[in-house]
Amino acid sequence: MKFTDLKRKYLFCSDESGSGVLESLIQHVKERERPFEWYYRSELAAIQAWLNQQRMGSYLYLAGSREFVLQVKKWAEEAGFSEEEMQWEIVGDPQRQIFCCRCHGLHFTAAAEETLCPHCGLELKISDHYSRRWEVYLGYVDVARLKTGGGSQWRIE
Repeated sequence: MKFTDLKRKYLFCSDESGSGVLESLIQHVKERERPFEWYYRSELAAIQAWLNQQRMGSYLYLAGSREFVLQVKKWAEEAGFSEEEMQWEIVGDPQRQIFCCRCHGLHFTAAAEETLCPHCGLELKISDHYSRRWEVYLGYVDVARLKTGGGSQWRIE
């Protein structure tokens, strides 16, 4: 994550796995003598209310497990934070959710370039395209590989 200067207030939110990610950013804020708050996962019940109380000009840094980050990010968006007003990082989970272009099934896979859809059996190449709305990566057919006979499902002549 990158430090974003000249914000009215900085908000840091993490669980146990994400606290180390935020330490250098908190140090930047302290050096610049800017106001900040830090919430931990142990205070999860209060995080949604805390986000709803924030004013314009606040900037949110969020780090932690996949479940934690996605939940708090959802609450932040509901509280009115835009993508330009927050940064987040998922820590310790190399899994990515993939959307199959053929059957529209969703599944998690390790961070790799290719995967096999468990729903329809299609070999998928994992795109760099990430849908923020659905929080998934696109899995698509590698047409070049199919033309050379490398694919097991389809053959394009």
